[in-house]
Amino acid sequence: MKRMKETIPWKGKSKGRRWMAAALALTMAFVAAPVTAFAATQTTQEMQAEVLHHFNFLEGSGAGYQLQKKPNRVEAIVMLIHMRGEDKEVLNGTFQHPFTDVPAWAQKYVGYAYEKGLSSGVSDTLFGSQRECTQAQYLTFLLRTLGYDDRNGEFSWKEPYALAKAAGIIGSDLPLRRFSRGDMVGESYWALNAKTVHRQSETVTGAAVVSRSTLKTELIGKGVFTQQVYDDAMAVYNQGPKQVKAVYLTFDDGPSTRVTPQILDTLDAYGVPATFFVLGRMVDQNPQILRREYQEGHKIATHGYSHDYKHLYSSTANLLSDIQKGNAAIDKALGFPYNNRVFRFPGGSHKKSQAMKKAVTDAGFAYYDWNSSGQDAASASGSTASEIVNSTISTIWGDTGQVIVLLHDTNAKKTTAEALPQIIKYFRDHGYEFRTL
Repeated sequence: MKRMKETIPWKGKSKGRRWMAAALALTMAFVAAPVTAFAATQTTQEMQAEVLHHFNFLEGSGAGYQLQKKPNRVEAIVMLIHMRGEDKEVLNGTFQHPFTDVPAWAQKYVGYAYEKGLSSGVSDTLFGSQRECTQAQYLTFLLRTLGYDDRNGEFSWKEPYALAKAAGIIGSDLPLRRFSRGDMVGESYWALNAKTVHRQSETVTGAAVVSRSTLKTELIGKGVFTQQVYDDAMAVYNQGPKQVKAVYLTFDDGPSTRVTPQILDTLDAYGVPATFFVLGRMVDQNPQILRREYQEGHKIATHGYSHDYKHLYSSTANLLSDIQKGNAAIDKALGFPYNNRVFRFPGGSHKKSQAMKKAVTDAGFAYYDWNSSGQDAASASGSTASEIVNSTISTIWGDTGQVIVLLHDTNAKKTTAEALPQIIKYFRDHGYEFRTL
C-alpha cells in the first residue's frame, strides 16, 4: 500500500518553540514510523509524448508537456497537421486567414488549415484559439487523416467513437468525461499504426478500389521521419517507464472561496497538477470550485466529511461513514460517480490505531500522509509566505526522490497561496516532476 508517514503538526505560539517542536516531531516520526517509499515512474501518456516529441510532433516547455490540461483548438489543429505530414508545406507556403485571435506561432498552421478546408472558425473573425478541443472533434480529425469520410456517412463527427475504436485509436467506444492533452497524445500515438484508407476508381471497370497502409508508413514515405528514427523512438518506449523524481503538492480542508481559486490560478499559470484532499462539508458549500479543480486536471481525493476528530475516531464505523459521506459530496458536486479511492486521515495516520488503518484499506482506499510540510497550520496566528516556503524545504525527509507536500487551502491560508510560486520554483529547479496521488 502506498503510504507516507506524517510529520506531527505543532500548535505552539512562539516562533522558536514552533521550530524546536517541528524538529522534535520530525525526529520522533522518523524513528517511530520510517517512510515506506514508493517509486514514481513515467505514465503511459508521458512515454507516448516522448515518442511524439522524437518525431517533432510535440514540444515541451519548462513546465513539461502539461498533459493534464485540456487541449485548445490551436493545439489540436497543429497536431493534426503534424499527423498529416504537411509541416513542410505549411512552413514553406503563404497562407491567409481572417481570424484575429490566433497566436503568432500558429499563424501559418491556422492559415493552412483554413485554406485547405481542414478547419473553420467559430465566427467570421474568430478561430476560437483558446476554446477547448473536444474528444469528438479530435477523433474526427484523426479519422479524416486516416482516409475516412464523415461527409459520405462513414461516421458522424458527433459520434466518432465506434469507428475510432474499430480503427484501434481508442480502447472504448464510450466518450471520455474529460479530454486532456494526454488523451490527445495517446490517441495520436495509436493512430500512427492505424490502417489508412484510400479510395480510387479502377481504370477499366470504374469500381472503387481501397488500398490500405498505416499512417506511420505513409509518414515515413513522405520523409517526415525515417524508419530508423521510428525504430529508435519505439526502442526507448519498449524499455518501459523510467523512474522519475517526483513531488506531490497536496492541499487539505478545502475547497474555499478565496484561497482555492488563487491556488488554482497559480497551478494553471505554472502548468502544475496537484491533489486536493477535500472536506465533504466544504464541497457542499462550494461545489463550483470542486468542479474547477476537476476540469483543470487535478486529483480530487477525500479528507472525509466533517474533520471532527471526536466523532471520526470514536469507531471504525464512524470513520468509514465519514469517508463515504465525503465521497458522496464529491460525486454530487461533479454530477457523476468519481469513484475516488484516495484518502488522508484528518491529522494524518500517525498514532492512529491499526484497526483504523486496516478498516480504511479493507474498504478499498489508499491513504497518504506527507514527508514535507509547509507548517501553514502550525499556528493560529498564521505563517508568512517565506516561513511556509522554508518549512516546505527544511522538513523534507525520508525518500527525497518522492516528496509529498502538505499544505492547506482554507480561506485563512492566504499566505499559502502567496508561497506557492516559490515552492513550485524550488522543486522545478531541483529536477522534480509534479504528480498527483
